[in-house]
Amino acid sequence: MRSLEPLATSLTARFIHDHETHVVTGASADATIPSSRGRPGNPPLFEALNRVPSLRERLRLVLAPNKPIGHLKAQDDGFQVTDSTLKGRRVLLADDTFTSGAAIQSAASALQLAGVEVAAAIVVGRYITLSEEHGPSAEWWDEHRKSQPFTFSVCSAE
Repeated sequence: MRSLEPLATSLTARFIHDHETHVVTGASADATIPSSRGRPGNPPLFEALNRVPSLRERLRLVLAPNKPIGHLKAQDDGFQVTDSTLKGRRVLLADDTFTSGAAIQSAASALQLAGVEVAAAIVVGRYITLSEEHGPSAEWWDEHRKSQPFTFSVCSAE
């Protein structure tokens, strides 16, 4: 187990526990984990969340890479849905890292095209480039990080 994995697992499990009812509008949902790399074995986020007893029964791997997803460009056919039993069900889509949003948007599109309702999507980590040319500046980031400290009681869906 990697050194940050227990912390990321605990933070994600607590967020889902504390906020799922309003993030998913009161409905139960399966959690799905997209993986755009196509590496063998289960994605690390799936393995991490599978260690949480309250989530284990609801976790499902239902997406497989279909074709490479370009940076900044979501694709309807970037993933294929591998579980037809989800048609007509609601899911909570989870991903490990958000960079441009292309992967999670592609995953949501593939699920919706397969008749699955994506109730919400959560992301464990956000990749931020601190430069004036490619994203917020380091000064902007420091200012906002201090003025809006993290707290479990705040959720962007509320």
